[in-house]
Amino acid sequence: MFEMSGPATFSVNFNFTTPDEVVRLLRKYNAVYDKKLREWRANISRYKEAAIDVASFCRPRGIYVDLIP
Repeated sequence: MFEMSGPATFSVNFNFTTPDEVVRLLRKYNAVYDKKLREWRANISRYKEAAIDVASFCRPRGIYVDLIP
């Protein structure tokens, strides 16, 4: 789900339609959707906060979140 996409960016992708709540969370961290690659991209400086928010939304719903080690 979360991956490094460059030296200063991370990406988030899903194998299902992204829930509106998650889209709002990602936009809060200035993530931009890349239609061609079908993923959200944001600056790595926002990773920790974004990962916590997305995981907090997904885990109670039984959605596994794969974080960057």
